[in-house]
Amino acid sequence: MSKKRLYYSIIIICISIFLLKFITYAGTSTLKKENKKILNVKYFDVLKAKIGSGSDKIGVTTPSEANSEGPMSFTLGKDGKIYILDQINYRIQIFKEGKWIKSIPIPKNNLLDFKDIEITPENKIVLLSQLYKEGKVTLMNIYIIDLDGKIINSIKTNPCTPEINIVKEGNLAGIWVCFQRVAFLDGKKTEEIFIPQESYLGEKSILRAEILGDITAIIYKGKQDKISQMQEATIYFDMPIVHILGTWEDKEGKIYFGAFLSERNEKGKYKYANEFVVLSPELSELGRFRIHVQKEPHEIWRSIRVTPEGHIYQMFIDGKSILVRKYEIR
Repeated sequence: MSKKRLYYSIIIICISIFLLKFITYAGTSTLKKENKKILNVKYFDVLKAKIGSGSDKIGVTTPSEANSEGPMSFTLGKDGKIYILDQINYRIQIFKEGKWIKSIPIPKNNLLDFKDIEITPENKIVLLSQLYKEGKVTLMNIYIIDLDGKIINSIKTNPCTPEINIVKEGNLAGIWVCFQRVAFLDGKKTEEIFIPQESYLGEKSILRAEILGDITAIIYKGKQDKISQMQEATIYFDMPIVHILGTWEDKEGKIYFGAFLSERNEKGKYKYANEFVVLSPELSELGRFRIHVQKEPHEIWRSIRVTPEGHIYQMFIDGKSILVRKYEIR
């Protein structure tokens, strides 16, 4: 083959590769747009509480040389009550129908940093705290208390992702922390049962999610009694994924996957979004929607809850108030 023919052959191959990549990219983009059904979601604020230390207020701190903090977590009672972890004032604030009804004291210790709260079907409150020594987390404590603040049980565990998972029914029913069952629903300690790390026990399934690339995430779903058999689905976004908000399952088996997205435009300004993707029990996409992004810099460790009915609740700081907003898919 002459040098001239070889030269033309290389050019043709390069053009073919470029066209193939372009066609593949264009086809993928078109597919993504066609799959993105925007769901009709209505929202309303179910709670607006003032910031402060008064009996019906919620603590927030804004130090000049440390992280700003809001209430770290909240959970929902079966009777319509909202339980807010007001770790700034060492208490749990309980609200119903937008009104404050009660405060429950929590253990006070300057070395303890409370991160999460849950409530069992038997109205036992579960708190998760981190023990700090010399600026490092050395131990985690699970406190199980009653509605008067009396400690029923205290369980120590090694440092891990500070999140509580309550499983209400089945062979795995109990209180889960650090991917292990630490207690029964009544607060009594139980034998250890483990699930794979970074997993979540839904209403019927075990779920796991991870970020694969800038705009790609993957969801894994398996039965609670057959963890080794996992389905999976890939989800694409229009903006880069900063972190995963969570993965939830409702009583019908639908999956809710939330991601915090961020992108910088040509002028250097950032755009943010909290985007939810709803999947069928078979992991096909049903649609997606976006919820509020908090503007204040205060940390809230667990700001989102999804109920078995598929309602999304979000807690955030708005000016001088703490809001809890409910989202319903129509």
